[in-house]
Amino acid sequence: MDNIIKLLGVAIGGTKSAVTFGTFTDGKLIALNKTVVKTDPNDPDVTFGRIFDAIDQLKFGFDYIGIICGGPLDIKRGLINTPPNLPGFKAIPVCKMFTDRYNKPSILLNDADACAYAEWRFGAGVGVDNMIYLTCGTGFGAGLILNGDLFSGTIGQAGEIGHVRLDNFGGPGYGKVGSAEGFLSGSGIAKTAIAFATEYIQRGEYTSLCSTFDEAYKITAKDVAVHAKNGDACAKKVFDVTAQKLGDVLAILVDLFNPDRIVIGGVYQRNEDLLYDKAVARMREEALPVNAACVKILPSFLKEEIDDYSSLSAAVYAYKKYSK
Repeated sequence: MDNIIKLLGVAIGGTKSAVTFGTFTDGKLIALNKTVVKTDPNDPDVTFGRIFDAIDQLKFGFDYIGIICGGPLDIKRGLINTPPNLPGFKAIPVCKMFTDRYNKPSILLNDADACAYAEWRFGAGVGVDNMIYLTCGTGFGAGLILNGDLFSGTIGQAGEIGHVRLDNFGGPGYGKVGSAEGFLSGSGIAKTAIAFATEYIQRGEYTSLCSTFDEAYKITAKDVAVHAKNGDACAKKVFDVTAQKLGDVLAILVDLFNPDRIVIGGVYQRNEDLLYDKAVARMREEALPVNAACVKILPSFLKEEIDDYSSLSAAVYAYKKYSK
């Protein structure tokens, strides 16, 4: 049996952060304890004070630390560089902070990269050399596993597919109208639904999504999925557009990277029945046939556990890097 490697995973989010303790042995990753604390997006000192308090209250020691956060980041220097949801986190040297405090090796990864590594090592990507993971939640981005290793780019910014413009209209996402994130994130789907629902109301047509303009602006992606599955024409139209745009993104990734698998989490994983057929059909229309033929499109295997696995997987990545 391999030695038991004790891991600490820290996930820093815009509204909440999580500290997870786990172990890695015999190729198996186990999450054992998780503490969630509130993030103050404008005050890193307050946020890290809460995180450190949560860690210090643990009754477990740990060998490696994995820290994950949305970009922009500089993973080579271990810096968080003012992500949109963390405006007060400017050039925060998180790796140095954690290593100095706990005297343990630490590593910083983009959250999409950490999810990709988790699915590759422990989920739907096991056994392949080239895999892409798509986050599909508050934001939309990609983590890349290429030639049997995580590919993060020069400073950890590879895979920002959410910033790619797919159209000249659509809800803004990632600071750009018509971007992939503007269509495919949870908020992007909601924005598309708001636009379609208000058109329905203006034309005097019925949609179960809402009956007034005020109600329209309260629509969420979850609402759209529920009503689409119940047969509402407007909600189904929203998911048709979403599937088409997802297919466009899949085609771009398939032709650029020629992966074995593309694994998708979040909204897609929960609503595969509304998206798979049309998205894959669109991908096959747009991608080179030989590339489309060798890729599998799969939902996340780790599902709602991906958050716990991703930060701990970053710690596994630190172990693999520093134990050589």
